[in-house]
Order: sequence, then C-alpha cells, then structure tokens
Amino acid sequence: MKLTHKVATVAAGTLLALSSAVSAAPTLQIQLGPNASQEWTGDAGGTVFPWPGGGGVGAGAPSGPLWPNTGPGLGQDPSHGNMYGTTGWHNGYLNLTEAATVRIQFMGAGDSGLQNQFKFFLSNQLMFVDSNGGLTNPCPVGPGSTVPACDITSGGPNGQNQYDVALPAGLIPFSFLTGNGVSLINDGINNPNPDDPNNPSPGYFLGIDPYLATGQFQLSGLAAYAALTDLPAFAGEHDYQDMVVRFSVVPEPGSLALLGAALFGLGGLRRRTK
Repeated sequence: MKLTHKVATVAAGTLLALSSAVSAAPTLQIQLGPNASQEWTGDAGGTVFPWPGGGGVGAGAPSGPLWPNTGPGLGQDPSHGNMYGTTGWHNGYLNLTEAATVRIQFMGAGDSGLQNQFKFFLSNQLMFVDSNGGLTNPCPVGPGSTVPACDITSGGPNGQNQYDVALPAGLIPFSFLTGNGVSLINDGINNPNPDDPNNPSPGYFLGIDPYLATGQFQLSGLAAYAALTDLPAFAGEHDYQDMVVRFSVVPEPGSLALLGAALFGLGGLRRRTK
C-alpha cells in the first residue's frame, strides 16, 4: 500500500469515528403513552406568521394557512377542513436521550379565552404566562424563516421568552397549568388524551419541528413543539394552539470544534503526502 493511500485511509477512519460521535448527539424523543394517537395542529385563528414580536397571539405551532407549507413534517388535519399543520401525537411525553442544554422558547397563546401558564415542575418555576394578560411576549419569527429569534432572554418569569437549561437525560420536567386549574405534567402519566370520552380533559400535543423532520409523525429530532389545548376536545377544542412552547437541543461547541479540527487535519495530511 502506498504511504499516501495508507495515511489517507487512517485519516478518513479517524474522521468517520469523530463524525459518528458528533452525529450521536442528544435528541428530543416523544415517548408515547397508553392512549397515544396521531394528531395535527390547526386553527387559523390561533397563529399569526410571520410574528414581529410584542404582545398578542404569536406565531404558535406551524400550521396553515400562514406558515410555509413546505415542511416534511406537515400534514393535512381532517378535523380542521384538511388545513395543514404540524404532525405529532397527543398523550405523549417529551424525553431527552442524553444530558444536554435545552432551549425553551415561548411561541404564543393563540386566541384562547383562558390565561394559561408554563412551568418547570421540579422547582415549580414559572416560565411563561400567556394570552389575555399579555404577560409574556411570544418570540418573533421573521419572514422567510421558520426558526424563532427570541428577543427577551433575561429578566425571569412572565417577561422572558427564552431560557437555556442544562438537563440530564430523561423526561423533561415541565407542565402546563390551564386557566381553569388543570395541571398537565410531562411525567409519563398526567397528559390525558383530550379525545378520550371516558376522561374528558385538556391535553398537550407533541410534534417534531416539521421543517427539521424527514417525514410525518416523527418521534425524535433536534427540535419539538409542545402545544396546549386548554379544554377537552368534546368541549369544541381541537387546535393545540392555546399555548405553544418550542424545545430544541443546543449544539455542544466542543463537538463541532472537534469535527472541524478533524477536517482541517485531513486536509493537512493530504497536502503533506502529495
């Protein structure tokens, strides 16, 4: 074997190992409950896209007719006149596969008549308060973008619309508290299916960001939406736009730097062996 070929082979093997390590990054995973079923976001009145910032409805979870309809994770909801929306699940729970920093962003309150809250339930820390009081302004989403550019990243509960939180692997410890006092907890137990006639209750939807997904009803990815419906489906609710929060895994700078160094080193080896 020629030296140049041998060096290139070793370098390529090292690069493959490093890139595999980077690709095995932490992800968000939807863990399905016993009564889980497929769901879509909907309600043209519950979302405004693009959203310039300030108080009000917010962009919400991606759904038609205003959000771009090009995401692989979008689908048409038969319960809302075949309007396209983010595909996902109800009676599911959001899980982090490995320890990571997770970004939590407030996307809006829709046109709900209730004032709902979003909390971190382990410490009972209040993060976002939505809707009529306008206490937390939804994150802006600009024209031509599908990623929020949150503008209030400090200041604490009520006002702040983005948090970065270091979390261990496992269920992400959050809850929704509806304006009529129902607590929905991401604990593997307390997120009822709102369509269940035997247990009529509010509930929240989970769906992988449809613009980052590779298909409909995906169960894992780097960003996900948690979207509340604050009344049971049998009370006329079925839109999952009453309070919307986006979660995303923050990339580790060290992993990206390591991969960059490997690429740089491979280039140097190739130059020296010519």
